[in-house]
Amino acid sequence: MQSCQLDAHIPDSRRLDITLPEDFPVGNYRLRLIIEGEANSRFSANIRKAQAIVRRHVPENISLIDELLHERKKDNENG
Repeated sequence: MQSCQLDAHIPDSRRLDITLPEDFPVGNYRLRLIIEGEANSRFSANIRKAQAIVRRHVPENISLIDELLHERKKDNENG
């Protein structure tokens, strides 16, 4: 496995163009994008805030996913 680390800026267009070094071999690859940085930290903080808001209205012993699956199953059974 070959590793290549690049720094990137995500513009308003949300388009990421990657230019690899000239000596990087041509071929088919599976790429893994790992996002680290300030923007990712803010995103994670916003997720935690949203989860806290939901928890004010939904007790911890209730699984919203289980509730949704149950409702969908019931809807499918009823036609």
